[in-house]
Amino acid sequence: MDYGIKKYVEEFNFDNNDVARVVTKYGYFYNLFFKNRTYSKVTAVNQVSSNQIFVGDFVRVVEMDGAIFITEVLERKSIVSKESSTAMKSYHERKDEQILATNVDRIFILIAADQKFTIGKFERYILTFKNDTNDLNIIITKSDFEDKAKHIRAEILKIYPDTNTLLMSQNDKNSLEKFKALVDKGTVSILLGASGVGKSTLFNKLFCDEEQSTQEVRVDGKGKHTTTSTKMIFNKELNAYIIDTPGFKTISAVQKIDESFLFSNIQDLAVKCKFRDCAHDHEPDCAVKKAIDDGEISEAYYERYLENKRIIEGQERHQRLKERMKK
Repeated sequence: MDYGIKKYVEEFNFDNNDVARVVTKYGYFYNLFFKNRTYSKVTAVNQVSSNQIFVGDFVRVVEMDGAIFITEVLERKSIVSKESSTAMKSYHERKDEQILATNVDRIFILIAADQKFTIGKFERYILTFKNDTNDLNIIITKSDFEDKAKHIRAEILKIYPDTNTLLMSQNDKNSLEKFKALVDKGTVSILLGASGVGKSTLFNKLFCDEEQSTQEVRVDGKGKHTTTSTKMIFNKELNAYIIDTPGFKTISAVQKIDESFLFSNIQDLAVKCKFRDCAHDHEPDCAVKKAIDDGEISEAYYERYLENKRIIEGQERHQRLKERMKK
């Protein structure tokens, strides 16, 4: 167990004598794994901003008087992020991107069968978290609500048949074993989802000796936050690392639509449009609009595509404006 440090330094040809990994972040303090032990309440030296360090990061450290300090954040292989929540303590702290973790191999998005589900919410999850550097899986928890759980999976697979999905229940040991089979040895997986979807329950099942409190879920089905900080823990049985994260209330992306997966039907149709830069709106001989008229794709599917496209384009304009203002 070295939290992937040996593999990382070999890949990037670093000296591993001063490389550590961030395994917990809480406020301006970090727990680091370094030289076969965990150091608590580590801080960064002045030139390294605490806003630049996240769980999963490989960092350089310096040892002084028996303590260690972060001096540099090393190159990242992947980033898991979403748009920052507006529920910040001060607008001065607002950032466009909230990084949840880095250097992650596999993402598990948990969706609870007893919470409201829409295909639009699922698409926002995909838009936010799916990219070329990680493998994404959908876990439908609380499958004791059997009809609801099967309905959610059917809705997803009807439009996105290649999605990896798994039904899970805390009372079904077999589903837990199926989840474990999805976690490859030596990899880092992250659990993501809204409050009350069962991340803490699943985490506790995986780490019986590391149990964290799981609060009751209100009658209205809205979960209370039980995980207050992001943390990575080694699972000896799986020989892999799991990152648990606080539940989020809102979800929005900061990256372009992955049209190879999300709304791929529209991408396939777009090559048949008369104009290469067709916006699939009022242009003549638009293959996408024709497909809607012919019933090949639904109007609702098309409207969700336009809405997500508008959101991303708006964020890109905002980012360009910020860059110009810096100059």
